[in-house]
Amino acid sequence: MKLPRRVRAEVPPPAEKRIAIGGRFLDEARIRITRTSSLMFPLERHSATLGDEGTLTLSTPMPVAVALFAEGCLAPVGGPPVDVLVYGQALGPMVLREVSCGSDERMTYLVFEPT
Repeated sequence: MKLPRRVRAEVPPPAEKRIAIGGRFLDEARIRITRTSSLMFPLERHSATLGDEGTLTLSTPMPVAVALFAEGCLAPVGGPPVDVLVYGQALGPMVLREVSCGSDERMTYLVFEPT
């Protein structure tokens, strides 16, 4: 099948480069600005660090964290576990233990622990 001129197929990046919480990829979270426009943050703006004892720290722009909370993909601190996928590796259900913001208040740090 051929696409019409000036139309490009949107192909998502491979899962090996992406992070998902509760089945939602962080780079696909849309933050509505107006009725007709929304904001998305590319996958380069999200990162993950696996610590000792299996803790996971995710860094993501604050609007993405708010959107995930609003959509129900991210449970409150100490709430029910959510499935986490980091760079193609399913880490299984994890519980959110801490939410903090960076010194510039633009980034959110989400700390998860395995169940």
